Amino acid sequence: MFAIALSWTFVYVDSILQRRRAERLIADLKSFPFAIAGFNEVRELVARNRGSIQHPPQTMSSDCPSRDCNFRIEINHPLIPLPLEGYIGQFEYEALVYAGIRPWGVRADFFIKEGKLSETATGIGQIYLEKTWSGKTIPAGREYRVFTASNGINNGGHPGYTVIKPHVTGDGEILETWAAQKAGVPMDRVFDVHLRCFTSILHGCRDFSELAPSAWADHERQN
Repeated sequence: MFAIALSWTFVYVDSILQRRRAERLIADLKSFPFAIAGFNEVRELVARNRGSIQHPPQTMSSDCPSRDCNFRIEINHPLIPLPLEGYIGQFEYEALVYAGIRPWGVRADFFIKEGKLSETATGIGQIYLEKTWSGKTIPAGREYRVFTASNGINNGGHPGYTVIKPHVTGDGEILETWAAQKAGVPMDRVFDVHLRCFTSILHGCRDFSELAPSAWADHERQN
């Protein structure tokens, strides 16, 4: 019993520490100059949040061979690598949820073209238990995604940003915000994300109004 309690405490404390790192990243994204950011600004942001250069993965001590490269920041709950599918995965996640632990993850990708920030993709999500139509309980993911683009093409033609809730084939649910990298787009609203529900013992993030309240309010208003 002592070993189980010690393991639970270690996982829970580590989850809180990782959540605080993720909150600092979100705070950085709220104030990041997407409209004018270039290679140096992105590299500083990634280095500050202990990210890495991608394709192939490199440490921040080495530069990209050119000004066309990708960066990634990834912050995860310590148990996020557990499998979602199959009997073992289902059993593990049910046990974790009943113990007040719900794995989560935050990832931000930055794509540099010709020395300028071209696109970004951010995913913020948590695993929860979902009941199927047959009454079976299975692990599923609830994820808030933010995409930005310098040319606005991936923004669906909207001048600033738009929020959609795409249909998910399979289990879980997704909310997406598509934003143009231009002055005047309220990134503090786009990245209005509350992560305290990631480490709540009594319940996880119950819905998008709790995880991304501003984006969800904009989605409801648009629809």
